[in-house]
Amino acid sequence: MYNPTNNFSPPPLPAQTTMLHTNGTHFQDTHGRTVLLRGVNLGGSSKLPRQPNGATHLKEQFYNTQAVSFIGRPFPPAEADEHFGRLRAWGFNCLRFLVTWEAIEHAGPGQYDVAYLDYVQKMIAKAGEYGFYVFVDPHQDVWSRWTGGDGAPAWTLEAVGFDIAKLHETGAAFLHQELRMQAEGRRGRGAEGESDYPTMQWVTNYNKLGTATMFSLFFGGRAIAPHTLIEGENAQEYLQRHYINAIKQVAQRVKEMPHVLGYDTLNEPHQGWLGRADLHNRAGLFNQGPAPTPFQSMLLGAGFPQEAAVVTNGLMGERVLYHEVLNPNGVRVWRPGYEDVWQANGVWDVDTAGQPRLLRPDHFTQHGDVAETFVKPFLERFTHELRAVHPEAIIFAESTLGLGLPQLALPNLVNASHWYDAILLFRRQFNANLGLDSHTQRPILGKSNVAKSFAAQLAQIQREGAEQFGGPTLLGEFGISFDLDDNIGWREGNFSSHISALDRTWQALEANLLSGTLWNYTADNTNAHGDQWNGEDLSIFSRDQIHELDDPHNLDAGGRATAAFVRPYPRTTAGEPVAMQFDLATRTFTYRFKHDPAATAPTQIFVPNYHYAVGLGVELSDGRCDYDPEAQLLTYHHTAAQAEHTITITREHGPAEVLAGPIQTSSGANYPLEHEFIRTNGVTLHVVLAGPQDGQPVLLLHGFPEFWYGWKYQIPYLVRLGYRVIVPDQRGYNLSDKPKRIKDYALDKLAADAIGLLDALGYPQAHLIGHDWGAMVAWWVVIHYPSRIHKAIILNVPHPAAFQQELRHNPQQMAKSWYAAFFQIPWLNEALAPATDWQLGEMMLRQSGHPDTFTAEDIAQYRAAWARPGALRATLNWYRALVQYRPHLADPMVRVPLLLIWGAQDVALAREMALPSVRDYCADGRLIFIEEATHWVQHDEPERVNGYIGRFLNG
Repeated sequence: MYNPTNNFSPPPLPAQTTMLHTNGTHFQDTHGRTVLLRGVNLGGSSKLPRQPNGATHLKEQFYNTQAVSFIGRPFPPAEADEHFGRLRAWGFNCLRFLVTWEAIEHAGPGQYDVAYLDYVQKMIAKAGEYGFYVFVDPHQDVWSRWTGGDGAPAWTLEAVGFDIAKLHETGAAFLHQELRMQAEGRRGRGAEGESDYPTMQWVTNYNKLGTATMFSLFFGGRAIAPHTLIEGENAQEYLQRHYINAIKQVAQRVKEMPHVLGYDTLNEPHQGWLGRADLHNRAGLFNQGPAPTPFQSMLLGAGFPQEAAVVTNGLMGERVLYHEVLNPNGVRVWRPGYEDVWQANGVWDVDTAGQPRLLRPDHFTQHGDVAETFVKPFLERFTHELRAVHPEAIIFAESTLGLGLPQLALPNLVNASHWYDAILLFRRQFNANLGLDSHTQRPILGKSNVAKSFAAQLAQIQREGAEQFGGPTLLGEFGISFDLDDNIGWREGNFSSHISALDRTWQALEANLLSGTLWNYTADNTNAHGDQWNGEDLSIFSRDQIHELDDPHNLDAGGRATAAFVRPYPRTTAGEPVAMQFDLATRTFTYRFKHDPAATAPTQIFVPNYHYAVGLGVELSDGRCDYDPEAQLLTYHHTAAQAEHTITITREHGPAEVLAGPIQTSSGANYPLEHEFIRTNGVTLHVVLAGPQDGQPVLLLHGFPEFWYGWKYQIPYLVRLGYRVIVPDQRGYNLSDKPKRIKDYALDKLAADAIGLLDALGYPQAHLIGHDWGAMVAWWVVIHYPSRIHKAIILNVPHPAAFQQELRHNPQQMAKSWYAAFFQIPWLNEALAPATDWQLGEMMLRQSGHPDTFTAEDIAQYRAAWARPGALRATLNWYRALVQYRPHLADPMVRVPLLLIWGAQDVALAREMALPSVRDYCADGRLIFIEEATHWVQHDEPERVNGYIGRFLNG
């Protein structure tokens, strides 16, 4: 069983001992090297108290605002080594560490949670031990938990007069907690029990009374609400003073830690109604569902029912669906003894007939540019006060939603604005040919156009940081939803869309050489409730994605779309970065930079074992490099002979161990490959045997167009585990007999060969592993000879019944199987083979695998096998026999424990067949997808496949 606190083995990385500063548009270390920060937001559930559980699908104790604790957010101290170790193994070097104002000061003004601050101090110190740079993110969304998000303590709302228990009822906020989950199923789609909480509905709170009032007061209270005082102090001053003082409590704890970069000013700040030209106008970002105008929102809070538009937003803009009466019971949101803020400040009033009327429709536009007039002074104040505590702190500031950055001339200032693939975030569907321009709000069509637009959008954010702040840009948030396409990721194990979507975003960052912190890592993410907050599910980790067969020491376990975010990148560059690209399909990384003679340490590139465990090739324009696979670091020493340098890293498989001599084990035993010819079932089969004579037997059946050599990675692994491997050239292949009749290749004969081998070798029972055609034979064996097989492992072939079902109902699968029809022509392939040296065989291997799947040595071995007399006709007869002697399954059920491993990038067999193969036809079946692998899964990802094989057989 997976133990989250004890079983971890993080690779060693050197601790970050040098402080960073900004130098122009780059981060720079004390060696004069440019540093690229690749980080993650930690974590999504840090928005919520841990005690009592503040998950938004729960209402219990939601209005208990003081007796809460955020200790254990982002995770309990006992789990720190596991999570920090995993993030380090994935190559991250920076953490955007979430805290909230509520977490620090929930009990009341000036009452700080010292125990929580102690916890934060310990966690951030621990992060430094793992080599992370950290900057603190005072997080908020739509102001607070009681206005539909997180951030500020409840007393801030109460201080201006809000009754927090009436915010939802009056339409002043829209709360997940008030829309109780009807059952455990999450967000309805594809699950039993539905949530009434619509996708991304929380953002609509920016336009509602609660959030809009608080942000208007926070940034502009002196100007637009001079009569709103809290304890004799204007609301703006009161709120900003308490907020900044709360963050200073954290700064006091971490200011001496050299790995702490600094502080974000405020996550996704909003202007409220500041700058709103007409309070009768509904216009605003994020309208969805009930959308009252600002004036209607004020009246709703005052107890006047309002008929408001219910709208939807899409690619074509906003559309009114119908109108609905809100707050029909006329409930007032203001506490007894408190005035309505906006009525008290003369924005509206009631006439002599008791009817409300708007007095100042332009009340919020009388004080100039919002960013310069209201946001800029706050940023300057925050920076000044935090640096009074932590003088070297880098300050991270992001653009106010809907506004640009103000002009600021402050040192060590970073643009930490956010960017998301908006269509993906709001529609929860991935389309490689569809995107949205965040500046024009227009759709983008075409895969290449989307890629160009995304890169251009991030370039614009980067330019704004340079122009307005004169400093670097770190993309503070970006990421994808993992509940795409009706939760297909965790429902069917299909994360292919997620990988493509996240890779698309990473490519845009790489095109701009941008630093960034991915949203997010949530230690307690679940399939049922995502990140525990408002139905969001953006965490790159979930314990629910840890498979029972995952290695408990493997920190990749639980990763989601891991292939897309674990990428090579230059951690440090001895000069100026010029260009960077990672091609996920080929695992090729290219980096160019211009060296700086003033840099006193070499360039270091993170090279993840996740992609390069099988081996790598490095091509240098000049100089030399050292590679430490344990630390996952390549250190490059350039020469001064040229100004610009290029490093290219490719994935390359090493030589086949099975051709190098006896298999050596850790105990010192040597097991040579034993080549025997065994007569059975009317044919003589060439068989490779290896491992201890008393070892438990494992029969491995290869597919087309391979032979025994196709198990080159699995043979040594199984021998070292103590198994006795039996690896035949199946009939028609390589050195085995090649009957001429097509009917001699019918499935029942092929299955009988496997059983005959066990009989000849004296094994009453064995484990069985098959790939491709060998997997089809393996299915047949476990169905018809269940007593002879202890456990079975199938690689990338569906159950025969599932395959027939797919062929009948999916034309795409029929098209994928074109080659099977081509092979039916009895003379064509045999006639072409001598003239072409059967190049079709090599082409099929090359085009159906990754560029590195098969080495030149592999192809040479296969060509030698194909060239044997009668081999081509015999191997093609397998396909012909399947059509001419179609097998019949009286009982398709498999009662042998079975594991199906599926390389998700199989171009010949649709992955949709994998789940029904196990779910519908196996009494004891398990399924594992390996997203990065092709049909040749045991070649592409040998370490992972071997691990699953070993744990399944040993379990």
